[in-house]
Amino acid sequence: MLGGLFAAAETAYAYCNKTRFKTRAENNDRSAKRVQFILDHFDNALTTVLIGTNICHIVLSTLATVLAIAIMGEIGSLVATITVTIVVFLFSEILPKNIARANADKLAEFLAVPLKALIYLFKPLALILISPFNWLLNKIVKDEDLDYTEEDLQAIVETIEEEGVLDEDESHLIQSAIEFDDVPVTAVYTPLDKLVAIDANTGREEVINLLLSENRYSRIPVYRDNLENIIGILHVRTCLKELLIRPNISLTSLMSKPYTVSPTTKLDDLLEGFSSKKTHMAVVIHKN
Repeated sequence: MLGGLFAAAETAYAYCNKTRFKTRAENNDRSAKRVQFILDHFDNALTTVLIGTNICHIVLSTLATVLAIAIMGEIGSLVATITVTIVVFLFSEILPKNIARANADKLAEFLAVPLKALIYLFKPLALILISPFNWLLNKIVKDEDLDYTEEDLQAIVETIEEEGVLDEDESHLIQSAIEFDDVPVTAVYTPLDKLVAIDANTGREEVINLLLSENRYSRIPVYRDNLENIIGILHVRTCLKELLIRPNISLTSLMSKPYTVSPTTKLDDLLEGFSSKKTHMAVVIHKN
């Protein structure tokens, strides 16, 4: 029973919605704060789970062997070993882990208090057992050996997709994010023949009608003479408000300067540019 709870705890904290618990904890939810403590000290929690699991298995195996030998003699040792193996496999591994995976958030909250208590209880033993291992690991594995390559991260994502943790769309989204440093803006930009833009010389009424009809956009480029000459960006809501209350205002006075990038700019650089320039639109300039 206890071994099953340790296995369930390990799975519950691995599969629970960490973002939701973090948000709730930041809003002073006491239950979420207890879960967040475990997540913040997950290495200690995992060590506690391993110690508790092994203690349970050793006690169960010893008691079963002693009892079986007392009843059946020497053959009892073999019977006890087989029986304990089956019981542990079913009731301390398969069943509790599947239940925990299906009810991860609820179990994470339920087990937070006892697991926190056990972390403190087993802390001296954990230090004795884990410290030599960590010392040896630091001697063997250098920091640079722990770096992940892009291929490593993609392999991890593919693995957890196969295990059912992510669906196909989520997996593709994450892999696309990993590959941002290799993707040029031309892979995602809107070509000129599909661009919704406004001529700088367009009259007030026509501009208002266009902005109202293209209400799916929050920003629209402004060009002069041709679409290859983008001279500014209009914020639709602000522009409409100004045009309605100030009929004589010029369109160009409402524009913001466009953020321009080259076709070879990578997506991760573009995102950094968006952040630093506090903007959400860029114009790709093809130099002749």
